[in-house]
Amino acid sequence: MNLAYSRLKEILPKLNEEVITPETIFAAFKTLDIEYHELSLKENGYYVPASESETGKDYVFLKRGLTQFLWHETLAHESIHSFIHIPVLFLLRKHELEAEVLALICMMPITDLKRLNKIKGQLDDESYELLQRRNKANKEWRL
Repeated sequence: MNLAYSRLKEILPKLNEEVITPETIFAAFKTLDIEYHELSLKENGYYVPASESETGKDYVFLKRGLTQFLWHETLAHESIHSFIHIPVLFLLRKHELEAEVLALICMMPITDLKRLNKIKGQLDDESYELLQRRNKANKEWRL
C-alpha cells in the first residue's frame, strides 16, 4: 500500500492534505494522456488500461447521470485505478508486485542502474530479465 500511496502522491501532491477535486483529476488525466467518457452503463464506472484498449490508450468511463457525490467518488475510484494500477504481465497480484519491486530495488539500487544498463549485453539471461524488470519499476514508479 505504501508504494501505491507514494505513486498516487506523486500524481496528486495534495493527497490527504486537501480534497482532490474533479478538476485536479482531469488535469492529471491530461498530463497522463488518459481519456475520460460518460456513457450509459450498468456499472457506475470502470477503467480500461492501455494494454487492453484497441487504441493503446488508458480510458476511464463513468455512468451518465450519477448524483454529484457518487459521480465524484466514482471518478476518484476509477482514476486511482488508472493512476496506480499499471498492468504488469510478469506478476498479477498487488502484494506480489510490491514485493517484487522492492526486492529488485534491494538488489539493484537506482544508483547502479546506469552502470548495469551499460553492461546489459554481458549479462546472463536471468540477470538480464531482472534488469528489465528493474528498469520497468524505475520507469513506472520512479523508484
